[in-house]
Amino acid sequence: DEYYTLNLKIPEGYTVTERPADLSLSLGKGYGRYDFSCSVKGNEMIIKTVFKIDKTVMQPSEYAQLRDFYSEIIAVMGWVCNKFLFLGTN
Repeated sequence: DEYYTLNLKIPEGYTVTERPADLSLSLGKGYGRYDFSCSVKGNEMIIKTVFKIDKTVMQPSEYAQLRDFYSEIIAVMGWVCNKFLFLGTN
């Protein structure tokens, strides 16, 4: 399992006006999962991800779901990198 946590301090005088939605994806029949959460507590934004792969060898018939799983993860991370969060002044 890979766990990542990012704590961002929000500058004084600013508030978060938009944030990414939480997401939970599963791969196949318990082959893996990806969880993404974003919360705001006080003047801090906390982003957490969990990435877990339990099956490392996939059959050709399973490739499409593996590709879709990774595509969804990439889409979420692209949103986070491109639109990360919106801040508004108080």
